[in-house]
Amino acid sequence: MLSLLLFRVSKGVRDLPGNFQSATSSVPSGKALVYFGLFLASGVFFVFIAFTLFLPVMVVMPQKFAICFTLGCGLIIGSFFALKGPKYQLAHMLSKEYDRYHICINGASQLHSFCGILCST
Repeated sequence: MLSLLLFRVSKGVRDLPGNFQSATSSVPSGKALVYFGLFLASGVFFVFIAFTLFLPVMVVMPQKFAICFTLGCGLIIGSFFALKGPKYQLAHMLSKEYDRYHICINGASQLHSFCGILCST
């Protein structure tokens, strides 16, 4: 009887949303943190280069600004894929944040999700 009661209590403690196991399962590994830092630093570097070197001469060489800026933004987004893992990050980016539609600055009505923003751009 006592062992059954202890089993139920320990099972109830394990099922709590704020227990230690659920808190440590979302902590990224050291390797993921290293890749996150490298991708993020590289992305910030390319965006910095795009704005400091190629924005003043954008009329002459717009493709160099576009390549650096796009590569930098891609690396910044890729850093979050490296941190959280591709499966979780894609699920997060494709999920609805709200159950209602969102009015954008350009006036287009869209879902507040990655797919809606990607389609509107």
